[in-house]
Amino acid sequence: ANTYGMCGLDVAQMVADNPALGEALVEGRPELLAQVNYGVEHELAVTVADIMIRRTQLFFRDVDQGLGCASVVAAQMAELLGWDDERVGTELEQYREEVQRSRGWQEE
Repeated sequence: ANTYGMCGLDVAQMVADNPALGEALVEGRPELLAQVNYGVEHELAVTVADIMIRRTQLFFRDVDQGLGCASVVAAQMAELLGWDDERVGTELEQYREEVQRSRGWQEE
């Protein structure tokens, strides 16, 4: 409800229809696999970075910026969007690069 307001009912319905979508993306955090589906199907998300940065905000909120679950997100998006292995690899590499850029200040 804090993330989606009344649309949170739509996310909850996704989980009710398919309990596997209730899987947490990161253990101990509230973000669910259903949010990937919601982002793709209702918010027109088309990249892993979009899901991780704008839709779940794991980029900002998770200790490792969502790197630990990026492959799960990419696999789910591949299923929804028909990506091949090459596209999955490209999406993951682009997300890792985005995380690395965000950490650049640590190297200075």
